Amino acid sequence: MEHPRLVPNTLLVLPIYSLTSYAHLAPLIDYATNDTSSRLLILLVSPLFHPQTGIHPSTHWSDLQRLLSYIYSKASAVALRHDRILLRIDVLVHGGNDTPISGVIDCGIENIQWDTCYVAHECTYVVPVRAAAQRCF
Repeated sequence: MEHPRLVPNTLLVLPIYSLTSYAHLAPLIDYATNDTSSRLLILLVSPLFHPQTGIHPSTHWSDLQRLLSYIYSKASAVALRHDRILLRIDVLVHGGNDTPISGVIDCGIENIQWDTCYVAHECTYVVPVRAAAQRCF
């Protein structure tokens, strides 16, 4: 896949289907991190994170910790490889389409000028959503 130009702020939306199977996300994280110079926000979307019907974080803490560690380490490794040691990497979780996005919006991401928004398609490749990059939500 050809990489677009380097941009300051990137939003990467990844669907998560399991807390224990996520190695397939590495190329997607690598792709988005390669293109980002200032801030990368990775939004994990899954019914697993739904506030009413999803998992309880305290009972699945080890699995959540491994997932988050994996994602942070993959993105950080790419950033370091490109000497972008100050790249801000954030990971947020969201419960899916029927969950209010207010918790995500409250963290201030609606005030960011997103230069690129990638949405993972069937967890095999990322689709740039440039038309929606300014307001992904």
